[in-house]
Amino acid sequence: MTGIRVIYPYYSSYLAEALLLAGRTGEALELLDQGIEMSHENLDSFYEPELLRLRAEGLAATDRVEEASGALARALEIARRQGAAGVERRIEQSQRAMT
Repeated sequence: MTGIRVIYPYYSSYLAEALLLAGRTGEALELLDQGIEMSHENLDSFYEPELLRLRAEGLAATDRVEEASGALARALEIARRQGAAGVERRIEQSQRAMT
């Protein structure tokens, strides 16, 4: 499983997004938490802002709005530090949708 650990966070975001769209929020959140954890283990935060954004959407769907807001704030902080303007815009869109 060594090689997959590097790309797991990236691909897990796509599966998690599909799970969210299918209403399978619990599964999506579990997968996103695994992806975030693996990002930390790999010392690679490249895709973490997107994982956090999706996690926030799942949390908001389960009425955990305060927790979702915190996830979006963290995602935005990381995206700005990375200079990831496209991800920043998606996060800001998610923030607007939650207010």
